[in-house]
Amino acid sequence: MVTDTLESRMKNYEQKYKLPEYLPVIVRVDGRAFHTLTRGMNKPFDHKLIALMDDVGTILCKEVQNCRMAYIQSDEISLLLYQKRDSHPWFGNEIQKIASITASIASSVFTASYDSSKHRTPVVAFDSRAFVLPPHEVTNY
Repeated sequence: MVTDTLESRMKNYEQKYKLPEYLPVIVRVDGRAFHTLTRGMNKPFDHKLIALMDDVGTILCKEVQNCRMAYIQSDEISLLLYQKRDSHPWFGNEIQKIASITASIASSVFTASYDSSKHRTPVVAFDSRAFVLPPHEVTNY
């Protein structure tokens, strides 16, 4: 007699790709269509946008387990996650979880803080990717 339920059978179809543990993880969060969003802003540097991206990076550092630092350039935020020997990887190092949650955090924080006094609040979205680097490449990245 088969005892699996429809729910468990459907969950089994989900593929869970995981990054290896104990290697440095880079999560790169990238703004979608920011060239359109930044139309009308002060060029080459809009101090309000820079401050907002700094806030997003700071909140990501606080929310993402094992995050050691963020590097922010333009509409990109790179996070360095480094798992200690006595800790667990964030979301078990599942790539889809890491990517979707960091993109969601960045999008919601940016949208909530965006000054829409001149324009309607835009749909702000970030994409995200996660990958490991050999330890000797972290400083190069």
